[in-house]
Amino acid sequence: MSNEQDLNDRKYDLEERTAKFGEEVIRFCRDIPRSELTRRIIDQLVGCGTSVGAQYCEADDAESPKDFKHKIGLCKKESREAKHFFRMAGVAIPEMADRAKILWQEAKELNLIFIGLTHLLSFRGQVHPQPEESLIFAKLRDPSTPPRMHSESVGMTQLGLVRKSYFNKIYQKVSNKGNGD
Repeated sequence: MSNEQDLNDRKYDLEERTAKFGEEVIRFCRDIPRSELTRRIIDQLVGCGTSVGAQYCEADDAESPKDFKHKIGLCKKESREAKHFFRMAGVAIPEMADRAKILWQEAKELNLIFIGLTHLLSFRGQVHPQPEESLIFAKLRDPSTPPRMHSESVGMTQLGLVRKSYFNKIYQKVSNKGNGD
């Protein structure tokens, strides 16, 4: 199975997906020719690309709801940073632009997932869109369908009880929307 196929497999285990993303970042950076220009890009990519999965593991082991929200926010920031540096890598190393684009897409999808999760955590118990119809997830669904609003919580009575299983369910919905389902 090729590296590209690994990334295109829609795994519903977010911990595994972020780990595979980090592995692909390392493989990509190993293949970048070393120069004054690429040294900084390599350092940044390895740092932020491997940090996404590490921060997600930290979030899963969070000691409080506030800590959990903070760690998910860090996942969001690191995936956005990876997206930026893959774009820069595509410009700095044109012969690797196709591989950089694939990894940029994965970083973008991870970033959208973490944006959605932070959105859900921020609006807990308030009037907000349903998770699969939120404005954040709107980027992954049919743009002609308006988001629905409701006045109930999305079932998060205690954030401390909302852990990996809940977010993997949200992740499954997001992934299915991204695949045109």
